[in-house]
Amino acid sequence: MSEPRRDSKWWGWGDPAIEPELDAEAVAVLSERIGELTPSPRAEELEAFEGDGRVKAVLTKSGRAIECDTVVVGAGVRPDAMLAQRAGLEVDDGIVCDSKLQTSAAGIYAAGDCCSYDSVVHGRRLV
Repeated sequence: MSEPRRDSKWWGWGDPAIEPELDAEAVAVLSERIGELTPSPRAEELEAFEGDGRVKAVLTKSGRAIECDTVVVGAGVRPDAMLAQRAGLEVDDGIVCDSKLQTSAAGIYAAGDCCSYDSVVHGRRLV
């Protein structure tokens, strides 16, 4: 992580967007590092961005306007597995797959954010 400007701020709410991709230890290390770089992290829900062609401020739901010139957004997704469920596939927070992404039906595979699978790379189940 490069050294940010001293007036950088870390804003967020809820579980970190990165948490599904990292284990608890990695999230703790990243959170600690962010805390070192930005001495006053806040948890506040964002409402909108202001600016004409470039961001000039972030508006919060509480009505605050925070001046800025850069915004990084991490957004997660929730899988919609209704079609798979109706087709008879096993569903549990996504389409249940094995480590090769085969579903509960022989010969049918799933891919992408809709999968709940055993990740060989991460060494745990990903949803």
